[in-house]
Amino acid sequence: MDTQNTQIWSARFMIKRLISIGLLCFAFEAHASINVTTTVDENNTNTSACSLREAITMTNSADPSKGIGGCTNSDTTSVIILTAKNTYTLNDALIISKPVTLQSTMTGDVNNSAGTSNPIIQAVGNHRILCIKNTPSTVGCDTDTPVSASTTPITIAISDVDLKGCGNTNICDTKGGIIYNQAKLTLQNSRLYNGGATLGGAIYNENVGTVSATTVEFHDNTAQQGAAFYSVSPSFAIAQSLIRANTTNPSSGFALYTEISDPKSGNNAASVSSSTIYNNNANAANVVSGLGLYNVTIVNNQGGITLNAAAYSAVVNSIIGGNRGGADCTFVPGDITPITYTLYTNTCDANGTIGNAVGSDGKPTGKKDPGDTSKKLSNQGDETLMAPGAEGSVCSLPPNPGLLCAFRTPAGQFNGFLLPRLLLSYKSLADSPIVNKGSSNCSGMDQRGQTRSLCDIGAIELVIPAGNAQTNGQDIVYGQKATIDLSSVLGDGQLIPASLCSGLYPGVTPATPNGQWLDGCVRYSALPAKGNVSFSAQDSNEIYQPTSDYHGYDKFTFDITTTTSYFSEAANNKIITLTTTIVQSPPTGIESKTVGGGGSLGVFGVFALMGLAIRRRLTGGQL
Repeated sequence: MDTQNTQIWSARFMIKRLISIGLLCFAFEAHASINVTTTVDENNTNTSACSLREAITMTNSADPSKGIGGCTNSDTTSVIILTAKNTYTLNDALIISKPVTLQSTMTGDVNNSAGTSNPIIQAVGNHRILCIKNTPSTVGCDTDTPVSASTTPITIAISDVDLKGCGNTNICDTKGGIIYNQAKLTLQNSRLYNGGATLGGAIYNENVGTVSATTVEFHDNTAQQGAAFYSVSPSFAIAQSLIRANTTNPSSGFALYTEISDPKSGNNAASVSSSTIYNNNANAANVVSGLGLYNVTIVNNQGGITLNAAAYSAVVNSIIGGNRGGADCTFVPGDITPITYTLYTNTCDANGTIGNAVGSDGKPTGKKDPGDTSKKLSNQGDETLMAPGAEGSVCSLPPNPGLLCAFRTPAGQFNGFLLPRLLLSYKSLADSPIVNKGSSNCSGMDQRGQTRSLCDIGAIELVIPAGNAQTNGQDIVYGQKATIDLSSVLGDGQLIPASLCSGLYPGVTPATPNGQWLDGCVRYSALPAKGNVSFSAQDSNEIYQPTSDYHGYDKFTFDITTTTSYFSEAANNKIITLTTTIVQSPPTGIESKTVGGGGSLGVFGVFALMGLAIRRRLTGGQL
């Protein structure tokens, strides 16, 4: 076989392999999942479309392969796929009694980390959304007999799907305004909101049910008890999640409520970790035997936590303060919950258990933990809990006091939080009551998924960026200025206002064109030659204004200091070095791009290029 024929054979073989692999993947996807193709709540009335109700009914059936309505080709461990950004309405609750996974077409896509593309399942009418049972049944959850404790629960998984209840001014259902659960339920990257119930505004967890919620937001739900979450027993794990703006009526109820203790279950049977409980018109949570709170920020609720545990409970590495009812901690007689490595503004020391060490039996030893860093804040001066600023605003700049920024959901984040601050009055990181003050029993990741290093107290681990040299830039056309967002460079810090730089660097003359300090305490090592640069500490922006319509580039290098880098314990990390390249061109009608930014051809462009490459191989290089 000569070279030309070898190339043709190789190209044909490559095409066949690509087609085979594609068909195999398509066949597997078609068999292993059910694609819901209509947002309408249909029940075996339309064979040309598959509804969510039909998909669930099919998975519940004894023989899912028979299909129902427009849903076909299921298996016994079905995955139901909902289209991103669609809203699926339900006229009645869905009863689930077999293992199933509900997910989005965007599940696994890194571009959906903030959940902006999540499909929504919405209740229309006064009913919950999901009735999850452990036995085959068409009977609703409210009339069902509880399952035996010896029953092995089925597994239900919901990811990248939001659940919108019937409205938080309504009673959607008595138990669980959005979900009634008897199964092993896993929730991830989901929001549960607008639910209303007597018990459990969003979720009621019953009997043998367990709930694992990771990166979940419970908001704007209402109940008499358990505004967001009600569990009969301590059988849940809530991590990297947000519980906010939920309401109990009366307000003496709890946003997160556990009905009974389980003193035999051992520590960590139930847990809330690396999460924020914020601005609920309810008390935050009740702590019973079997429940631990780890790295939780509990701020600005109607009340804090109520502790009622005889064993196997803990409050560790947490922030509790600024709760409107006044009491951060309320103790029921007989409670012995140890509270360690925790910041609070009042009452958490009233029971004498603050700083108590815990023995292997899960009970306090009667001795104090010698390393405990728990602290009662005066809520004045450097110990002021909250920095000034409205909810949703960028963090207040120095020299304003406050250990926590206003609540905010930054771009690209799934849920919001209260970011810790470092005050410029500190001499070193050791002066912060939050940073590096946690115990070794620390949650592995913070609420954002950031790996914890030395363990900060609360839901968020403050990121202090390394001082490694970095680059940025922007393409502009004549008549434009470049505005570059420095947020990704600053980490959790802010540019230090120019007015404070002389105090941080006494006797230093800034290396700037006019010898004056700029926001960020900027010092140039290579000045801009063709434009003027300014910096905005408030917006974390670098602004470049060209002085003429030059065609070419301007490149300059400078050091900046931030509210976090200034406290870096490594001398070479106290500043961040940036090199900016601005490219200016005449207008061309082509959209300008950020330097270093990427683009994409799209799938059709890729196939076109592949086709050209294969054609060249088949024709000896001719097109």
